[in-house]
Amino acid sequence: MTGNIKTFTVTIGRDISHAAALGFPCVDLIYSLTPEGIKPDIQPTGKGGLMGLYSQDRPLGGVDAERVASDIGARVKRRGYGGVLLDIPVSDDGAAFVSRLCPFLASMGLVHYVPVELAARAPQAKLLVPSAISGGSFAEMLEHFSSLYDPSRLCLELIRTRNDFEMPSADATGRPLSRQEFDYLLEQSGGGYYSTELCCRYFTYMDGKTPHFVMYDDKTSARQKAEMAARAGFFGLFALYGEWGEDIKYIFQ
Repeated sequence: MTGNIKTFTVTIGRDISHAAALGFPCVDLIYSLTPEGIKPDIQPTGKGGLMGLYSQDRPLGGVDAERVASDIGARVKRRGYGGVLLDIPVSDDGAAFVSRLCPFLASMGLVHYVPVELAARAPQAKLLVPSAISGGSFAEMLEHFSSLYDPSRLCLELIRTRNDFEMPSADATGRPLSRQEFDYLLEQSGGGYYSTELCCRYFTYMDGKTPHFVMYDDKTSARQKAEMAARAGFFGLFALYGEWGEDIKYIFQ
């Protein structure tokens, strides 16, 4: 991998031992934020990597941010984590909670990661930028975020896209395909092509008289995106084990 970019395999409970076996630092996304405080879904299997905290879409208005920060600090120290990833909804409620929590984390010297959409609420956080785009240029997307924030704060979240667009389309996201739908359509199309501009693969098919355009990522396009982020000076790369599995070894190495 180009440069000194850090790599993290994001894992939930059922995948944690398999993800750790790949040999890359893991994000243990197993800590849920409940009304009673932070609760691990399972017992962590190792040390290092990052703590991952998610909110289960619960209202966050009444949560004591200082108490949560203290709990995070204790768990990070006990498990030897290098920081905490906050998988918090990009909503008014989530933004308000992040704005209360992150100053405590910063004052404790804890490295913390939030979605880039919440950057204004967490001025010292590392920022997660999703890799998925539906048009334009992937390189220009990286340049855009690098112009807004110091690249040393930016991390690319590698999304495994399989999105179907009816053409012409005003929809920026398309319809996500299941693995079974995608495999069937790809086989029927005769194979995909690579777009240098989008930095992803694609194929087309007809549904009656309606043309469709399917954008998707494989391990090759993901590695290309990872290398471009590294060259742009991004701090880190994140890939969800549940989406990429063993392909992470090819993408990260």
